[in-house]
Amino acid sequence: MNSIQQVAVEFVQKLLSLDITRGLSAFMEEGYKEFCEYFTQLAALRINEVDECIKDNPAIRKGWKVLRCGDSRTLLTEHGEVQYERRYYKNEKMSSYAYLADKVIGVENYERIERSLGAKICKMATEQSYETSSKECCKGKVSRQAVKNKTRRVHVKELKPEKQRTDVKILHIQADEDHVARQDGKKGAEVRLVAIHEPIQRIGKRTYLPNKYTMVSYQENPEDFWIRVANEISARYGDRGDLTVYLHGDGASWIKSGLEWIKNSKYVLDKYHLVKYMRPVCNVKTEYYDYLWDALKSNNYVRLKNLVECLINDEVCNEETGKAFLDYAKKNWEGIKIWFNDPESGSSCAEGLVSHTLSDRLSSRPKGWSDEGIRTISNLRVYIKNGGRIGEDDLRKQKESKGLTQMAFKVLKKKMLGFEPMPSEALKVTKRGTNLYWTLQALRSGGMVI
Repeated sequence: MNSIQQVAVEFVQKLLSLDITRGLSAFMEEGYKEFCEYFTQLAALRINEVDECIKDNPAIRKGWKVLRCGDSRTLLTEHGEVQYERRYYKNEKMSSYAYLADKVIGVENYERIERSLGAKICKMATEQSYETSSKECCKGKVSRQAVKNKTRRVHVKELKPEKQRTDVKILHIQADEDHVARQDGKKGAEVRLVAIHEPIQRIGKRTYLPNKYTMVSYQENPEDFWIRVANEISARYGDRGDLTVYLHGDGASWIKSGLEWIKNSKYVLDKYHLVKYMRPVCNVKTEYYDYLWDALKSNNYVRLKNLVECLINDEVCNEETGKAFLDYAKKNWEGIKIWFNDPESGSSCAEGLVSHTLSDRLSSRPKGWSDEGIRTISNLRVYIKNGGRIGEDDLRKQKESKGLTQMAFKVLKKKMLGFEPMPSEALKVTKRGTNLYWTLQALRSGGMVI
């Protein structure tokens, strides 16, 4: 096996031999490739140092005896594959077996993907397919099944607010659902989404939802979901009687049931859905549309009904279309009246939020999902949209077998610092003034020599 000195010298020589006249892009690409190769070799050598240090210091591995040596392992990282060998130990008192070097460097049993790469793949999988995520992150070296399994090991942390915003008097809740195809061919799954935000603000021509916090629900009782929403509002804005909440939706029963659980809440119908029913009734006749809108604005359902009946009789629309519109308007009359009577009710945007948050990944392209896949990806997407980050510590660890004690780790760390000289001693050349000499001096001095 090459020494760290040999690997470092060869790396520097390769870098200095790169031909920049081939073009800057080619130069940078080749340089990065050499760096990755060097870094994976260096990692393997350093792991070997750890393994040797554990073997040469019995005091830090009390009770552990070498069972065999030379067991190889390949670990896939962002920079390439790290191939190394280590010893297998047995502790007779604890009846336990372990690769102690793996415990020290934080690699789990049977793990083939390094954890930071695993976290990167999981984040990518919330935006792209499992296959594309593998191609983007590691050139397709991880199977779709492995990517899927990784996403299901992510621990979604609770994102707590920094402080309660008790100065806020008005809140809005946008509620809607996405319909997702299932793998088993059964009826499509319904993923429910709620976005809590403060009154819409504008910057120039653009609008945004201040302090938006999104929640998602799948295969959950509506009552339980709304209780979670109510608790989230209480945690962020306090349990107050002076907080008015406008609940925006398309009239679905699960959305309206939120009025029972959200204190001081008022229902607001999403205009998009009413217009979707109203336009076929008018049959592209703008003046008819204005007549119907005036009836809604004047809070006169009788007039609205008479107008629709006239349009049916004049064959502007058929009876089924007119009846569907009247039924929808009647069921959501309170949610329509509030548009004209309460200027604070604001506008609805639930449809766009569902499209952006869920549909882009779950239902915009033909695909089939399992229940666990729907739940995992929808939760991860919402977690990231809320400002959460998937890091290596967020991947659930396997059940740990016993290894070195924490005290042994501290002792090992001290011994590793002086176990084998690193570039300060090893990387020496005799010919002063050469490019290689000054490059190695720079490595020793953190780049300050050049």
